[in-house]
Amino acid sequence: MARPKGYVVALEETYRDRRRSIVARRNSPQGEVLRSRIVLACEAHPDWTDRQVAGRVGCAWQTVKKWRRRWHETHSVGEGSRPGRPRSFPPETRAQATALACSLAETVGRPFRRWDCVEIVERLVRDTVIDSIHRTTVWRWLKAERLKPWRHHLWQHPTAPDFLQRAKPVLELYAHARALLAQGVWVVCSDEKTSMQALERVHPLRPAAPGQPMHVAAHSIRRGISHLFGALSVADGRV
Repeated sequence: MARPKGYVVALEETYRDRRRSIVARRNSPQGEVLRSRIVLACEAHPDWTDRQVAGRVGCAWQTVKKWRRRWHETHSVGEGSRPGRPRSFPPETRAQATALACSLAETVGRPFRRWDCVEIVERLVRDTVIDSIHRTTVWRWLKAERLKPWRHHLWQHPTAPDFLQRAKPVLELYAHARALLAQGVWVVCSDEKTSMQALERVHPLRPAAPGQPMHVAAHSIRRGISHLFGALSVADGRV
C-alpha cells in the first residue's frame, strides 16, 4: 500500500472555481489543466495517496507529489522560475517591443499596416543599445503577452520623453517578482476606481419612437459613492 500524502490541499472557493474554469476551457494550456486537475482531485479526495490521484488524473505519482507540495508552500500551481541562462535583455527592451507591436507602423513612416517580428527586431536594434536580438525571442514575448494589436487600439499614449526611464524600476521589479516571492517579498500591482456615483434618475427614460430619439432627463439623485480597489499578484497572477 502506498504511503499517504504529506500535504493536505484545501482551496478557497474563488481559487477552486478558477481551476475548474481552466479545466473546462478548450483553449487552456495543457500544463495548467493538468496542475488544476491535480489540486482539484487532491481536495476532492483528501484520503487518497499520490498514486491514487495520479491514476485518476493520468500522470506520474511524482508529478502529483510535486504539485501538492508546491501548492502547500506557495498556494499556487503556477510555473516557478527555472534554472538556466540569465536574462539576456533588460525588461525595458521587452516593454519597447510590446509598445511597437501595439503601435501603428504608418506613424513612423513604415509602409505596412502592422508590425511583424523582423521589423520589430530591426527597430529595437536601431533605437536601443542592444546589438542583436532574434525574432523568435520577440515572438515569444508577444505570445506571452497575448497581444492582438490589430483588434484593439488605445487612444492614450505616454507623452513624457523620459517615460521609459520612469518605468524601468517597475519593470525590473516585475521581472524579479517570483524570485522576490521566494525571499518573502510579495510584489503586488494595485489600482483604484474611486468616486463612482450611484445615480437615480428623477424622471424615467422615454424610449425612442418612429421619428423620435430617446429622451433622457438630465436631473438625477445621488444615492451614494462606491470605491473599487483591485490588486494583482505579479508572481502568480492571483487577483
